[in-house]
Amino acid sequence: MQQGLLTLRRQPVVFVSNQVFPLPREVTCDIVQGQMRMTPGQWQIDQLLCRGNDLNIDVRGMVRWQSPLAASVLELRVQMRSEAAYKQEIDLIGSLVQRRPDRRGILSFSIRGTLQQPSYGA
Repeated sequence: MQQGLLTLRRQPVVFVSNQVFPLPREVTCDIVQGQMRMTPGQWQIDQLLCRGNDLNIDVRGMVRWQSPLAASVLELRVQMRSEAAYKQEIDLIGSLVQRRPDRRGILSFSIRGTLQQPSYGA
């Protein structure tokens, strides 16, 4: 697809550990929904939500696709909130991105750089 609007809704979804997000175990979302605007070489993520009984993840931003794929550029904003079930994983991700959840329990951070060499910040 060269250009268009993608709206998705999928249930359930399981995320596994990878180079961008090294997780100690799978993360299960009861439902994933989102909306992305696609133009040649770029996806604008207006909203990508992962919701479960114990976990909420909200991703927004942009991916600029490159060749090779590992050179693709990321400009993402992530917010994560978990109940006790994923507290260890949220703490691990917080350590990785050098951030702590706020008083509401929301961990917010950015992912920039490339798929091959992502960097994490505030």
